[in-house]
Amino acid sequence: MTKSYRVVLIEDEELARELFKQLINESNGVFEVIGEAANGKAGYTLIQSLKPDFVVTDISMPVWTGLDLIHEMKQTMKELPQTIILTCHQDFHYAQQAVHLGASSYLLKDDCLSDTGLLIRTLISLVPSVIDHAEKQRKQAELETKLRTNEISINRNSLLSTMRKSAKEWQSYLSQTLRVPMDNSHQYLFLVEFDRKSLRFMEAEEPEQKLWEFAGVNVLQELLQQHGYANVVAVNVSRFLCICALTKHVPELASDISDSLNRYLKINSFVHCHQAVTSLIEAEQAVKQLLKEHLLFFYEPHKITVHPQMPESPHELMSTDQKSDWCKILREAMYSSTLLANEMKHLAEEARQKQWRPQDILGICTEVLLNIKLTQSESAGSSLRLQTLLHHLGTCQTMRQIVDVMLLEFASQNQKTVHSAAEQVVLQKIELMNADMSQSYSLEEMAASVGYSAPYFSRTFKKVVGENFSQYLMHIRIQKAKQLLLTTDMRTFEVSYQVGIENYRNFNKIFKKIVGMSPNQYRIYGKTTMEDQNI
Repeated sequence: MTKSYRVVLIEDEELARELFKQLINESNGVFEVIGEAANGKAGYTLIQSLKPDFVVTDISMPVWTGLDLIHEMKQTMKELPQTIILTCHQDFHYAQQAVHLGASSYLLKDDCLSDTGLLIRTLISLVPSVIDHAEKQRKQAELETKLRTNEISINRNSLLSTMRKSAKEWQSYLSQTLRVPMDNSHQYLFLVEFDRKSLRFMEAEEPEQKLWEFAGVNVLQELLQQHGYANVVAVNVSRFLCICALTKHVPELASDISDSLNRYLKINSFVHCHQAVTSLIEAEQAVKQLLKEHLLFFYEPHKITVHPQMPESPHELMSTDQKSDWCKILREAMYSSTLLANEMKHLAEEARQKQWRPQDILGICTEVLLNIKLTQSESAGSSLRLQTLLHHLGTCQTMRQIVDVMLLEFASQNQKTVHSAAEQVVLQKIELMNADMSQSYSLEEMAASVGYSAPYFSRTFKKVVGENFSQYLMHIRIQKAKQLLLTTDMRTFEVSYQVGIENYRNFNKIFKKIVGMSPNQYRIYGKTTMEDQNI
C-alpha cells in the first residue's frame, strides 16, 4: 500500500487518545491521524471539513456520544467514512446500536491494549474504504452476526455467573438484566436439547457450531416471543434455556418448539417444561437443576411436565442387587422379541418411577450386550458390530432411545446377513483397524491395498457400517480412549498416541467435542461413578 489513509480520532480521555494515536501512526505511513476531538460534536465538525477515510471513535463521550455522531453522519453525509467503534465491555449494547446505524467495525479497548496490532489490522481489513454496495451489505450482515454471536456468549456467561450467587442476585438478574415482566401470569422455563443422533454438525469445526447455536437461539426466540416475553440462553451448542413470561397459556407450545426446530433446522429435539407455581423468582433451584442434570432422560414426546418443587438430586442410585437382577432378566429376554420388548417396557417404567440414574441403566444394557457377544463365536464383522452398537448406546439421551437400541440389537442378532465379496473385504479391514488403533489409516491406502478405487471402497464402507470412513475411525479411536482412561494409569498423551492421534492438543479437542468433557474430566467422572456403583 503506497497511499496514506487519513484517520480522524475521537476519544474524550486524553491519555487514551494519545495511546490510540500512537498505535495508528506506527503503521509505517499507511495510516495517519489528521484530526483529533474529545467529543462527537467536535469530531463531526472535523469530519465535515477533513473528509477522512476512517473515523475511530469512542462510544461514551460528553456532548455527543459516538451513537449521536454516527446518526448525524448518516443523516447528513452522502458518503460515510469507514467507522470503527471503540468500546468497553459495559458499553457492548451501544456497540450493537452503532453497527445497526452503519458502523464498519467495533473493537474492545482492552483487546487493543493487549494486542497492539489489532487496531491497525482492523483498519487494513477495511481498505479500500470505498467498496461497492453489495460488498458493503455483506460485510454489514457478517458483522451483525458476529455481534449476535458475542451477545449469545455474554448472555450465557451472565446466567452461569448468576447461578453461582445468591437468590437475591437471581431476582436482580430477572428484573434488571432480563427485564422480565412479572405481571404476566403464565411463567415457564423450557429446557430444549438437540437430539445428538440427528445433529448434523457434530463433525463440524467450532465456527460452524457457533452458527448452529446462533440459529437455535433465533428459531426459539422468534417462536416464543409470539406469545409474550421470552429470553433464550444458549447453555451450550445443543442445549437452550428459555425463560418465558407469556400473556396466555399455550398448551401445545412444547410441541410447537420441537416442530419449529425440525422444520427450520432439520434437527430433532427434546423439550422439558417447568411451570412456575408462583413466579420465576421462586424458580432459582429449578434453573440450577435444569442446567446441570439429565432431566430429559425420561422424556416423553411433546409432554409438558410441571415440577412445583425440584429435588436436590433428580436421580437415585440403583443398588447392586437391582442391577444384578435386571442384567439377568434382560439376558434371558434377549432370545425372544416379545419377551425383550415387555421386559424393556417394565425396566423403563420402574426406572421412571424410581428415577434411577441414566448411567446405571446404560451400564446394565452394556453389560448384557457384552455378555451376549462373549458367548458367540467370533466372525468377520462381530467386533465391528459390537463397537458400533456400544457407540449407539453411548449416544442415547433418553430411556426411549435405549429401548430402541436394545430391540434393534435383538433384530440384528436374529437376522442372517449375507455380505458380498466387497463387503467381506471391508469387514476384514475394519477388523484390522479395531485390532490396532495406534496406526494411521487412510481411505485411499486401504482402497489401494485391496485393488478398489477410493470412491467404491468408501460407498461399500458406509453401506456396511452406516457412517463414513473418517467418522467411524474417529468414533472407535475415542471409544478405545475412553476404555484406556478408565482401565489404565496411562497419561493422557500416552492414551492419545495409543489410539492413533499423535497430536495431543488435537486429541483433547476432538475428545471434548464428542464426549462433552475433557479426557481428564472423563477419567475422574468415570472412576467416581464406578466407585459409587460398588458402594
